[in-house]
Amino acid sequence: MGYAIVFFVAVGLALVQRRGGLSRNPAIGIRTKYTLVSDAAWRAAHASANPFLIVVAAIACTHATALSIVEVKH
Repeated sequence: MGYAIVFFVAVGLALVQRRGGLSRNPAIGIRTKYTLVSDAAWRAAHASANPFLIVVAAIACTHATALSIVEVKH
C-alpha cells in the first residue's frame, strides 16, 4: 500500500510540475534557501527534478505490483 501512495504522489507532482502549476510555497516542493530565493530558481530546480519523480513513480509502481502478486500467492 505504501508504494502505491508513493506512486500516486510522485505521478501527481510530476504532472503538476510539468504543467507549471507548482508555484513557490513553504509547504510542498524542493524547499531550500536557494530555491526559495526566486521564482526562476524554484522553477529551474523543479524542472530538473521532474525526470527523477517519473523514475520514482515507475519504481514504486513496479514494487507495488510485485508486492501485490506476492501477497496474493501467500
